[in-house]
Amino acid sequence: MPPSTSGGAQTTCDGNDDDDNDDGSDRSQDPGHPVRPWREMVDNLTLESSWLDIACMKSGYGCLLKRHIREAVKIFKQHIEAYGKGGNLLEISDVQGYFVNYVSAGSRTSHALHEVLCSLDTKQQATAPPDPYRYELLVDGQRTYLGCPIPDGAPPRPDNTAFWNETARSWTSQTPPPSSKKPKQKPG
Repeated sequence: MPPSTSGGAQTTCDGNDDDDNDDGSDRSQDPGHPVRPWREMVDNLTLESSWLDIACMKSGYGCLLKRHIREAVKIFKQHIEAYGKGGNLLEISDVQGYFVNYVSAGSRTSHALHEVLCSLDTKQQATAPPDPYRYELLVDGQRTYLGCPIPDGAPPRPDNTAFWNETARSWTSQTPPPSSKKPKQKPG
């Protein structure tokens, strides 16, 4: 017969020192919810959220980081694998905190990531065609230049000196087109 306690309740010992009501399970290790794989949680870092805005601000290169967040997360995942930190990332808050530290201004990892993203950004900008509307502003859904509205259906403003000629219904530029420039002649 098992020993009796002072309150009259009986206790049993199954030999494994875990006081678990003899069912062999250890409830103290149960987190109460399933743990998601760290790779899945890292992949979810690309989803738009307020914590991501904070991470971008702390990096010191937020716009660049936001533009290339998928690439940054891929590099972050490689970092986790290289340093064997995946086992420490049990909850999304762990992953988010680690990412914020990874991109925080002043850290070596942040500096290295910044260099990679700058290089990537430069390559993308070199291969992308220029924005045809780069000499215009969009104000309340209306295209404008120098505070003047641009008529609907007007082609993009060709350069930063062009103005809209209402009579001709076309842009007039004070900069000659590149094809009309005469090559400089060498003296001699």
